[in-house]
Amino acid sequence: MDHSGTTDLPSNPTLGTGSISASENMFSLRDFLFILCLSVGVLSAPLPGLLSTNKEFLQMNKEFSRKITRDAEKLISHMCGDDGWCEKSQLTFIQKHLQLQDVPLDQCQAGSFSQEGCFSQLFNGLKELQKWVLAMPGHLPEGNLHRLNKDISDLLVNIQEEMEAQGIKAQSSPSQTLLPTGASNFHKRVAMFLILSDLVNFMGILHGLLV
Repeated sequence: MDHSGTTDLPSNPTLGTGSISASENMFSLRDFLFILCLSVGVLSAPLPGLLSTNKEFLQMNKEFSRKITRDAEKLISHMCGDDGWCEKSQLTFIQKHLQLQDVPLDQCQAGSFSQEGCFSQLFNGLKELQKWVLAMPGHLPEGNLHRLNKDISDLLVNIQEEMEAQGIKAQSSPSQTLLPTGASNFHKRVAMFLILSDLVNFMGILHGLLV
């Protein structure tokens, strides 16, 4: 009988050199569990550009960043109406003359993000801005100043507590020198406008890290 038209069925696999032994099965299982543990660790760690996976910390401080931004923008708007300064770029020359530098946040930026470095820059930078705001109380309404100072203080406490929870210690940062004692009223008002503008930018970057 002609069997040329029939199709050969694959033969059943047989144990031999190509078979998988029990020890190899156990090794594969161990590999799988090891990779699974690594995956869980990666998923639970903060993503690049994200400060923390603590949802309570993120939500609470998003609200603080919005509140501080609103208060600072109101004061900027007030100075804009009184003094005619509405953009920080209008005062770049005077900023250089006063040797006022923006708070550094380069380690919070995409491409150079470092969780430890970013936390340190946020903590040190916020303390610096608070110091400057409190140094010139006569150029802010007392009620606004008190509210702004309290919100900044509360935000600093939250950041410090989260740093401690993650085992992060703030790196030291050089402090800027305050304006000379004999600085004119004009220069103090310009400095306050620049500080408030820097505070708004600072809060914008912080908010982006908490989303």
